[in-house]
Amino acid sequence: MTGPWHWLVHVMGVDQGLPYGRWNWYNFHSGFAGSVFLGSLLNGIAVFFLFYIHRTCQHSAWCLRWGKYPVAGGLARTCHKHNPDLSRLGGRKPRGADLLRLHREWKEQAR
Repeated sequence: MTGPWHWLVHVMGVDQGLPYGRWNWYNFHSGFAGSVFLGSLLNGIAVFFLFYIHRTCQHSAWCLRWGKYPVAGGLARTCHKHNPDLSRLGGRKPRGADLLRLHREWKEQAR
């Protein structure tokens, strides 16, 4: 049991002060623990960024509105400003139910 324990302590950097008769926890906090914290922080930011990019309007890269409404075909989602089915609403402000109705009509027509 001492073999794996000493290996783990060495990898974490805690045994650097052992020749002096004490454990050196500074090495652990500035090395191994800091790397784990920084790595998890960067991974969390990357996951959030990918989630945000996946959920925003897919009309253009510059539209940062939430893509709520499916475009005819269901392969992409757009915001209320960039949905191509809005011309059939007669110029009034779109509502979610209107866009979903248009999407259902398109699906029935495509069959």
